[in-house]
Amino acid sequence: MLELYKVIYEIVSPIVDSYYEHYPGGKEKVYPYAEISFPKVKANNEYSSLNELYIDIWDNKSEKIEEIENITDKLVQAIMNGLNTRIIKTDNMFIQINKDKTYRLDLTDTDANIIYKDTTNRLELQDIDEITQRRELRFLIKVYERKDIK
Repeated sequence: MLELYKVIYEIVSPIVDSYYEHYPGGKEKVYPYAEISFPKVKANNEYSSLNELYIDIWDNKSEKIEEIENITDKLVQAIMNGLNTRIIKTDNMFIQINKDKTYRLDLTDTDANIIYKDTTNRLELQDIDEITQRRELRFLIKVYERKDIK
């Protein structure tokens, strides 16, 4: 699984700062960034596994969608390489990538006026500049791993 994370990270990280699973705790967030995760992995057959890949892209420019949309477009292009199915071969794996049925989601908060932050037992309207945008890309990855036969 680590090798699969590395393959995807090498595709995503030249486009946007990227992290496995979640942004590191204790580190001040620098936008934009992406989080790479594989929430579900299941056996496809005795030779392969079927993995769901989620890439969450985060940006803090609440009123401008151009940056997050451009990053999202570039990630789709880089991952799919302009194809319906992308094949990647490594020394140990044969990787087949396809877009999930719903592969691109806009998860931006649509009502910024009801976002509040807690400031010592009272709620204040959060500054609109602090509201983050999120896009989620979903792919299905079939992985065939090379096994040594003894």
